[in-house]
Amino acid sequence: KDVATFASASVDNPAAQNQTLEIGGPEPVSPAQVVKEFENISGHSFAIQYIPVVALEQQMKEATDPLQKVFAGLMIFYANGDLMNMRPVLEKIPVQLHSVRDYANAVLQKAAVTSLGS
Repeated sequence: KDVATFASASVDNPAAQNQTLEIGGPEPVSPAQVVKEFENISGHSFAIQYIPVVALEQQMKEATDPLQKVFAGLMIFYANGDLMNMRPVLEKIPVQLHSVRDYANAVLQKAAVTSLGS
């Protein structure tokens, strides 16, 4: 949701022209915290499978295809997390950020409505 908002707000914004803007949410959260939030709101637990960073690094090292290398690199980056200060980006492109809790509530509410209509 926030990514699409940033993308559309960047189209005619001179501050975004020829720039790479790293974006995140209103607070830093780990992948495990995101899962926990969805579990708390939905009342269901999810099966989680953790892959050690060492295994991902080995996967990247052994990749024979550039796309495999990219995906392994993304998984390593994601596993390590990326704490960022959103203030500089929000000064250039002021948008309303949504918390993981807000997003989880919206997604789960939509899923509930969709399943009722089935």
